[in-house]
Amino acid sequence: MRARIGLLSVALATVAATGVSADPLDDLVDAIARFRGLGDESVSSYRVEMRVPDETEEVAPLVETWEAPARLGIRAAHASTPAAVVRGLAVFLEPLFVTRSSIYSIDLDSGRDVVRREGQVSVAELANGLRAIRVVLPENSANLPEMLTDLVEVGATLDGEQRLVDLTVGLRTNGTPQTMTVHCDWQPRQPQPGHATWVLPNGQEVGIETEFREESGRLVPASRHVTFPSRYDPGDTESIRVEYGNYEIDPEIPDEFWSERGTLRFDTNGLVTN
Repeated sequence: MRARIGLLSVALATVAATGVSADPLDDLVDAIARFRGLGDESVSSYRVEMRVPDETEEVAPLVETWEAPARLGIRAAHASTPAAVVRGLAVFLEPLFVTRSSIYSIDLDSGRDVVRREGQVSVAELANGLRAIRVVLPENSANLPEMLTDLVEVGATLDGEQRLVDLTVGLRTNGTPQTMTVHCDWQPRQPQPGHATWVLPNGQEVGIETEFREESGRLVPASRHVTFPSRYDPGDTESIRVEYGNYEIDPEIPDEFWSERGTLRFDTNGLVTN
């Protein structure tokens, strides 16, 4: 028998911080949305050339493309780059893209109405202006969008500017419970965290540092530095640094782009083969 959790239950207290809405679910959705794209709600897609700097050899440049809410992929910047080279770079860059895709998959926005009707949301004030928000999703609901069917619950701590400090995601994968956590450190004006640490469901810890620059009136990622467990030497770590060129904001991206052979996409499990 399907367990219905019941109507939305929200424990609200008076919160004086600027930007706090009357609905903690809205605040959580908005906080997670900062991880999408450039962290700017006015941007729905972008293209940008990215390079992996290497002092010993020339590395072929790539183009990263994102389209709201969750499409993320790369392809060669130049048609002459061999497909095997692009795929090799995509595998090398998996830790960067898997962590980002893991946030994209928490699409509470698309299931917001269902969660309000069938789920449970609670909020509590903490010290130092922090708030804890917990969302329990309805079990076995036929009304949830596909991207939310593996989620059990989402717990978050938001700071006074409604930015994620900590995020804990409970998953059910083939009936097996799993957990992913994210911790974020922010600097003033940053549209996305300058440093974020993921603990993925497989237990691996991945850290991403992002440096920003001003471009066309907004702060955009200039580079990312990723640290993760070595794939070749257990107990050691590897690191990747990528640098970004100028951003093309809100380009028109044909739907067939995402299924073309030259486009390599990522999801929470890694590289997706077209």
